[in-house]
Amino acid sequence: MPFALILNEALSNAFEHAFPEGRQGEVLISFPVDDDCGHLTVTNNGIGLPENFAQVDANTQSMGIRVMGIFSDQMGG
Repeated sequence: MPFALILNEALSNAFEHAFPEGRQGEVLISFPVDDDCGHLTVTNNGIGLPENFAQVDANTQSMGIRVMGIFSDQMGG
């Protein structure tokens, strides 16, 4: 369940923020698995993160980013 919620949040963020004003683009998802360990990557060719975007930490204001961090921790990510 945490994995599905992380993926949902990442995709929701991409569609909501990466392509403003109807801009077209691509969202790519990969999940290679090696030795029972997976690595989820969600990328897009949207407008990118703002210059003042902070990495995930205790001070992160974005609820979605914080939730993804919590679920990742729960899975040992």
